[in-house]
Amino acid sequence: MAHSETISKIDLGLAFEDTGMMIPWGTPIERLPEFESPIANRQSNSIHYTWKNRHLFGLVCDVRTCQLGLDQPPDPSIYHLTIPHLHWASLDISADWNEKAGNLDSGFRELFRHFENTFGTPTFCYREYSRGLPAIFWDLPRLRVSYALMSGRPSLSIAHEPKGYLELRNKYAALLVEKGEGARIEYYDFDWPELT
Repeated sequence: MAHSETISKIDLGLAFEDTGMMIPWGTPIERLPEFESPIANRQSNSIHYTWKNRHLFGLVCDVRTCQLGLDQPPDPSIYHLTIPHLHWASLDISADWNEKAGNLDSGFRELFRHFENTFGTPTFCYREYSRGLPAIFWDLPRLRVSYALMSGRPSLSIAHEPKGYLELRNKYAALLVEKGEGARIEYYDFDWPELT
């Protein structure tokens, strides 16, 4: 069962539990430095912001967001990352489990259960996404949340559906149809790999 209070909060924006700061969805990207001075990394055609060691969903993580293609029209295939307002964030989660320690499967599973308690039953997954572990997705009202290993580190991605941008959303939907379902399967509590 999802925690409705948590979901209603993330429908409003990113709420940092350590300070109580909320960054509302739809905040112009250029205003993000006003929110507790994130680390900014400007590249030739993009801007990236990172808040280090923050607390969200009861976890310590680095929170990242960006705007790509600053001098180009928004790209429908990744439009959350190309529009000039905050509607996407990635949480790189601090975890003491990894391949070298030999507890990658159990750590991934334990963290998944935490997110399942927070967001409810997932909607769909890609069964073997990284290191033999799945990418798991929740489609919530105006939100898509995903959990996977990214570069060997547990990561939670949140995409908030902006108001407007109807043409971009329609192009994105058309691209999904064109690409087909691929390896996507509707979520069910599939058997996790046996732990050794």
